[in-house]
Amino acid sequence: MSDREQRIRAIAHRLWEEEGRPPDQEKRHWDAAERMLDAEERSRSLAPGLQPASAEMRPQAPSAEAKPARKPGGTARSRAAPKKPRGRSGT
Repeated sequence: MSDREQRIRAIAHRLWEEEGRPPDQEKRHWDAAERMLDAEERSRSLAPGLQPASAEMRPQAPSAEAKPARKPGGTARSRAAPKKPRGRSGT
């Protein structure tokens, strides 16, 4: 078995386990693993000095904590809406 086949087998096995080990999905997992390995090899050939990001280094969706805080004293009112005068008017 070639090194490429061993890598495809390892990726296909990981995919199978991640999906909960469904029966009769060997071909689908093998094909997906081949596509993943092909994409990795293409990316290496386009940028020889770069390595594919590991799972820990892949960008994550921003969490709620990552949102910038509102400025102090800010309100929910639209800035386009004119402010109403306070107090008495016209007397």
